[in-house]
Amino acid sequence: MATYTGNNLNNVIKGGSNADKIYGLGGDDELWGMDGNDWIYGGEGNDLIRGNDGDDTLLGEAGNDQLIGHEGNDKLYGGEGNDSAFGGDDDDWFSGGNGDDHLAGDNGDDVIWGEAGNDYLEGGDGDDKLYGGYGNDKLEGGYGDDRLEGGDGDDALYAGGGNNVLVGGTGHDILSTAGFGAWLGPTKLYGGTGNDTYYVTRVSSSVLVDDAVPEVIEYEFEGHDTLHLDSSFFNEMSTYNLPAFIEDFVAHRNPAAGLWTESDEHMKVVGNALDNRMTGTNEDDTLIGGGGNDTIYSRNPAYASQPRVDNGIGQDQLEGGSGNDKLIEVQGDLARMYGGTGDDTYTLSDSGYAGTDKATFRGWGVLEAANEGYDTVYSATASTLLHTNVEALIYTGNAAQTHLWGNASANTIYGGGNSNDDIRGEDGDDRLDGGWGEGADTLQGGAGNDTLTGWGGSDLLRGGTGNDSLNGGSGPDNLFGDDGDDQMWGDDGVDFLYGGAGKDALLGGNGGDRLEGEAGDDQLWGNDGDDYLVGGAGVDRLTGGNGADLFIFQALSDSPGSTFDYINDFQPGVDKIDLCGIDARPTIAGDQAFGFTGFDAPQVGQPGQVWVLHGGGSTYVQADINGDAVGDFMVVLTGILPLTEADFLF
Repeated sequence: MATYTGNNLNNVIKGGSNADKIYGLGGDDELWGMDGNDWIYGGEGNDLIRGNDGDDTLLGEAGNDQLIGHEGNDKLYGGEGNDSAFGGDDDDWFSGGNGDDHLAGDNGDDVIWGEAGNDYLEGGDGDDKLYGGYGNDKLEGGYGDDRLEGGDGDDALYAGGGNNVLVGGTGHDILSTAGFGAWLGPTKLYGGTGNDTYYVTRVSSSVLVDDAVPEVIEYEFEGHDTLHLDSSFFNEMSTYNLPAFIEDFVAHRNPAAGLWTESDEHMKVVGNALDNRMTGTNEDDTLIGGGGNDTIYSRNPAYASQPRVDNGIGQDQLEGGSGNDKLIEVQGDLARMYGGTGDDTYTLSDSGYAGTDKATFRGWGVLEAANEGYDTVYSATASTLLHTNVEALIYTGNAAQTHLWGNASANTIYGGGNSNDDIRGEDGDDRLDGGWGEGADTLQGGAGNDTLTGWGGSDLLRGGTGNDSLNGGSGPDNLFGDDGDDQMWGDDGVDFLYGGAGKDALLGGNGGDRLEGEAGDDQLWGNDGDDYLVGGAGVDRLTGGNGADLFIFQALSDSPGSTFDYINDFQPGVDKIDLCGIDARPTIAGDQAFGFTGFDAPQVGQPGQVWVLHGGGSTYVQADINGDAVGDFMVVLTGILPLTEADFLF
């Protein structure tokens, strides 16, 4: 065996036709083994080493070296530095050593070890074994039955054609079968520990047989993992079951050169017992979450701007299964969604297809069975009607006018802030909220004990039957309690409050409000501002609050002598009692005004008199309309008050 030795200069050394030993020593050397089974040592410097024919052993040693094996079963050692090694034909063995190395096997059954550093390993043709070692490595198997192991670090493993095994190891790894299509044989993918991502293409069959894709294997507590599946060979009979311990699923079409696009195939995917995040395509998909708290998208939100391939005619089906699930209809889709058991949330897009009233959920939308949890719909559709057994509705769009309707359940419905919302609770104890903003909202509670809040804008609130709570918020509002014992707040603005039947409590808030208790024993508080208070029928208690208030009595039945009203804070010279609505002498044609006798006793035979009495710490105002000197009307004022005719309007 001949031996050739260089020096510290940049040497060019070529061996002979037999087995040689060549030492480059220092300098950037070019070393050729030629024929024979050669041993070539690069030494220091950035060396180029060629083995040529024969079973050669090439050692780059120090420096950024380039090693080329050529023909034969070669062994290539990169050593220190960022090295490149190319095996050529036959069965080669590689060791990258330290540094960021590029090791390529080409033809033959190669074994490639990246060792330390961020390495790039290529198997080429043949049945290869690639081991990344330490660092963030990229491994490509090429054609043949390959085994790829990433080792430590965040590695990217790409299977080639053939029957492959990919093992990510520790770290957040990428395992992919993309780009080989029909050449890909049965393949197993093991992510290992870390948050791993799988990109999986179809198998060699013309259509996807159920679950007939490369086998993805994860174990419990190994991280949060995502599977991207090429759906190009799904057909309407295809079903794919998400592997155990894979959390997230994303469907794609035609993965090539790292580009994954939306699919146009029909697809059915079933999740597992984990909390899955599943994403469909722009075709008619069925995604079933199974166990766990799942999040399911009708399509990838990143492709929301792409049109559906069915031009909006088709329909997705999303099923949450057990758990507290989130089902999301992405913009441009139409989806039928089944939440299943658990407290589910639904998100509806404003798809806006002509002729499709998706908002009513009678042909599209949300379906829930009874007693399956508390369910919420987030809807961007301006006209939305909750399906039976769905409890809550939150509007997320920006339409100028909305129509948001509940059902027989106890609903919670939030409007659109600046939208003019038409919100109806129907039956049940509902909570209706017009939303922050200045929209002019109409809220109707319907049957049940409802809570209605208008917030900003000029709102109309109707409690309906039941004991309701109404708050107009800022702005000039109109509140109607209707039947039941209602509580009503006008809040800011000039408000109109009407209690309806029942024992109601009306609070005016800021501004000059008008409060009418109507039927029932009501309590009215004007609060700040110059308010108008009308107790109506029943034993009412009226408090004007700050400001010059007007206490209005429109009929004797508002405060008859037997069931009279109370005024708690009358201020002589500031407030007034208005009796203009009562005919003082009904036996005479026209509307006759009362006369004021002050503290003098009324006279028999003189109808139409109003007088004042003090007693028991109160002031009594009485009126006689038939001339019998007995009060047909009476109202009691708290305190001993020096009333004069100026305190009345007749």
